[in-house]
Amino acid sequence: WTYGAASILFTAGLVGIMLDKLAGWLIGEYQIWGILLTSAIGLMSVQAVHHGGLAATFKFLGAMAERARKAPRMWFVLAMGVAGSLLPWELKISGDFAVHSSERSSVTSQVEGTLKLIQVDEGSRVKPGDVLAEMENFELKTVAEETRGEVAEKTAVLRLLKAGSRPEEIEKGRRQIETRRTELSGISQIEKERALLEETVAKKEAEVQNAKAVYLRSRTLVEQGLMSRNEYERDKTSYEVRERELAEARSQFGVLAEKTERSARTKKKELEEAESGLSILLAGSRKEAIEVSEAEVQKLQEKVKNLEQQLEHLKIRSTISGVVATPHLKNRIGEYMKKGDTFCEIVNLDMMIIEMPVPEKEIADVRLGYPITLKVRGYPNLAFEAKVIIISPVALDNGAEKKVLVQSRLNNENGMLKAGMTGVGKILCGKRMIANLLTRRAIRWLRTEFWEYLP
Repeated sequence: WTYGAASILFTAGLVGIMLDKLAGWLIGEYQIWGILLTSAIGLMSVQAVHHGGLAATFKFLGAMAERARKAPRMWFVLAMGVAGSLLPWELKISGDFAVHSSERSSVTSQVEGTLKLIQVDEGSRVKPGDVLAEMENFELKTVAEETRGEVAEKTAVLRLLKAGSRPEEIEKGRRQIETRRTELSGISQIEKERALLEETVAKKEAEVQNAKAVYLRSRTLVEQGLMSRNEYERDKTSYEVRERELAEARSQFGVLAEKTERSARTKKKELEEAESGLSILLAGSRKEAIEVSEAEVQKLQEKVKNLEQQLEHLKIRSTISGVVATPHLKNRIGEYMKKGDTFCEIVNLDMMIIEMPVPEKEIADVRLGYPITLKVRGYPNLAFEAKVIIISPVALDNGAEKKVLVQSRLNNENGMLKAGMTGVGKILCGKRMIANLLTRRAIRWLRTEFWEYLP
């Protein structure tokens, strides 16, 4: 009977391998004909083992039954096998996993500027709000200073408007008007100088015309040989001297005229402003004027606040607790950064996320809260414990089969785990009978793949 038991075990193993490998492909390709072909191959395998055909197979089975009736030990072994299949055993679903940081932040520049100081490097631990680097932007600083000056000026004007006019201010305004009128009257003296210079220019023009006529006449006489060369040169020099004097007189007249017009415009404008200021002082501060001034001050103050925020953003700060993960940061000093450019990456390694793809065929046995035992390839002698916290609602393509991503969280305060590490994990899905564990995949195949071909 030993030989018979070994033969049965061999046949069962062969049929199991055939069903697991060949039968799945045949049925998938040829459906009902695949089922018939698989059955035929299995039957031929059994016959080939016993070398006696179907009759020999039945004869062997009958002999085994007779031996079992006469041999109580076989019944004992069979009973032990059945009893053992009813014992509970942990269902473990295993698979590869990857380690990821629980939090990752890209630190970017909020304003434009040039990096002038970098205080961290790869591996530096930081907290939220820590200054990582400082930039400089001279244009932004200049605009902020100018705006602060405007705020101070407009605020002073607003205080004057609210304070109202005093008698001293009104008297001062009247004196300013008298001064401006006196200055405007003083321009008349400049007008006299201008008229005198204008007469000089006219006189010089007449002299030039006369000298030119003499010069032209002398040139004609010299050409005809009726005048000496010396007399001709004298008349020519006299003409050139007159032209230079005329040019100088015209230049002086132009400068004086421009000065007179500019002074007149300036004095008139100053007089108008003084008269307008006195009118305002006499009328007192209007409510509308105060409101306009207040609006201007408030607008400038908001602008200053915005500029100060931008100046504060010249300091690049960390947004999370973690470790700087960007190398060679010190080499970036002097680099110009635009708004939105990435300065560095910060990862939080205190808590790691474990991502483990589970085949869709096994996902029905996985529940939230189930424990996971993890073995990282970098630390094969250590076992890490975690729990299922997330089961992805979407199955992902992963080669020949789809998988569902299962996530867990693992404490990493000692810093042993690094982002990107891999390993093998086992999800503990509760105890099942050993018989259930041995037959669960076959039953699942019959309930899904084989069910398609049933009527």
